[in-house]
Amino acid sequence: MSKYPKQRSNVTITFSDGEVKTYTISAGASIAGYLMRDASDTGIVTLRDDDAGTATCIPLDRIRDVQFAPEQNNTTKE
Repeated sequence: MSKYPKQRSNVTITFSDGEVKTYTISAGASIAGYLMRDASDTGIVTLRDDDAGTATCIPLDRIRDVQFAPEQNNTTKE
């Protein structure tokens, strides 16, 4: 049992061509700063969803805007 609540967030990305997609990640929205600093260093935004067992990697130069928001009713104690 973890002492931290399990959190999920929705990440809405607006791509350079205007397409908008929302991804769900298994982390709180407060991870935004870390992910964007990492993307600045690597040139890639990596969005992980551990529950689905997936990761999406997007080149930073394809992204116009990124927004992080908590998924509604998303915290559970484990």
